[in-house]
Amino acid sequence: LTMGMYRLLGVDVREESQTEEALSAAGLDWAAPTLILSEVVLTYMETQRSDAVIGWAAKRLPQSLFVMYEQICPDDPFGRVMQDHFLKLNSTLHALQQYPDLSAQRQRFLDKGWERCVCVDMNAFYLGLVPQEERDRIETLEPFDEYEEWHQKCSHYFILTASRGALMEQALLIPSVSPSWGSTQLKASTVPVCLEGLGLASTWMRLEGLLLTGGSSRGGRVTQRAALSHSYPPSKRRRSGGVRRTLLTTPTQLRPV
Repeated sequence: LTMGMYRLLGVDVREESQTEEALSAAGLDWAAPTLILSEVVLTYMETQRSDAVIGWAAKRLPQSLFVMYEQICPDDPFGRVMQDHFLKLNSTLHALQQYPDLSAQRQRFLDKGWERCVCVDMNAFYLGLVPQEERDRIETLEPFDEYEEWHQKCSHYFILTASRGALMEQALLIPSVSPSWGSTQLKASTVPVCLEGLGLASTWMRLEGLLLTGGSSRGGRVTQRAALSHSYPPSKRRRSGGVRRTLLTTPTQLRPV
């Protein structure tokens, strides 16, 4: 498709020679500053093939900027569900296992010939690069309260810029995400807390006791002592006597008796 200065080509980028011939025939100036966009594209290719495309672009386009948007973090619950979703669509995310995080993706481009690479997840992108005024405008478009899911998804997608030549000066992702901080002072002060709104939580502090927090009623935590017991497995009963009693003595601490 050709329209004025616009050229739309259908090319299998896995075939380097065919890709170069098609681009040259369309009038591409290989030495001109070039922007390459890849929005969840290369990950659908076998990793060896997508690595080859990244290396080929670095070699053939000396003045270029590569912008890529893809997935990361395949091994947590969200990541596994994400992979299963694309697998059901017959669209396997090939690059995820070999390049699972931001550091690996950045090193991938540097190893393939790109001179500079910056990579951030979409939480950092949204909070660090989108102006506060624009975020305020977006958040008033319609009611939204699913921030946990939003942040979780954004932590599994990233945007990357890799550059060569003169375009290395285009630090698109750096200024707001990596600001230079001067010295400052932090001040701390106590504020009233509604303990009634804090749920009870506990954690086992070695074998000596439990640490409790929260769980207060409107009138405060009941100060009566409550005895707890813990049975050890048979292998430890000889040493411990089988049962260790634990006594609640303060609102936040249990100790053995």
